[in-house]
Amino acid sequence: MASLIAVLPNHVLRGSMAKFLLLSDMSRLQVADVATKSSLDEVGIWLESARVALPEFSLSEELFKGGARGSFLMMLRVFRSTAVSRMDQVPLPSLAAATKLSKLLANA
Repeated sequence: MASLIAVLPNHVLRGSMAKFLLLSDMSRLQVADVATKSSLDEVGIWLESARVALPEFSLSEELFKGGARGSFLMMLRVFRSTAVSRMDQVPLPSLAAATKLSKLLANA
């Protein structure tokens, strides 16, 4: 009998993971099955989870591609502790912009 995780569409798996896993926990998650492991490697799952964790920010896929993901996750604490006073989302279009804003917020 095929594993249920293997027959679920990727978008369902991605949505479920983004809804139930905290962004900070995803980097420490150890999985054995191939379908889940490949989903965790996708930019989309990280982006969706980050949007749940940081609704005040407009996030770019670039933040979760390659080595940028690790760098962005190091800044996560600063962004989570930031109170955004306007109704608009704060744009983070690139890793360079996120790094600059993170440093400004950390020194405020």
